[in-house]
Amino acid sequence: IWSLGATLAEMATGHVLLPGTSSLDQLWRILGALPGPRPVELQRAVNKLHNLDPAALNHQFPLEMLCPKDLPGPPLVERLSRHGQGNGGGHHGLALAQAHGHGAIGGATPLEPALLDFLMACLQLDPANRPTAEELLQMPYLADAGQLFTGHLVL
Repeated sequence: IWSLGATLAEMATGHVLLPGTSSLDQLWRILGALPGPRPVELQRAVNKLHNLDPAALNHQFPLEMLCPKDLPGPPLVERLSRHGQGNGGGHHGLALAQAHGHGAIGGATPLEPALLDFLMACLQLDPANRPTAEELLQMPYLADAGQLFTGHLVL
């Protein structure tokens, strides 16, 4: 479900959702974009990262990577809500999309509220809080999905 939300968000906005430079950087970007309570297992992993000694890892990972002072970027709902409102924040996908003749972020149509709700449901940090595929099919954004799949209205 997470992958579906991330992929749809990237398709809808024309840019990479949370561009990370490494697995650790990706983790911090996700945590920065989705503030709030963390699943217990994830919080344990974060605590272990904070307690690692860079010297014990042959300084392969600087302390700032193991325990960043600030998590990067604004919350995800804010990023997606700003799409199409002229405040793209310099995402790499903007230049790429514009080079290929597509609008993205600043010049694009804002995401419709039903899509934003759908994406945020998919991108819940705790997998236990994410809807199932069946539940997603009941969301307003997919109200016409039955017709699309069968070729006629589902009553």
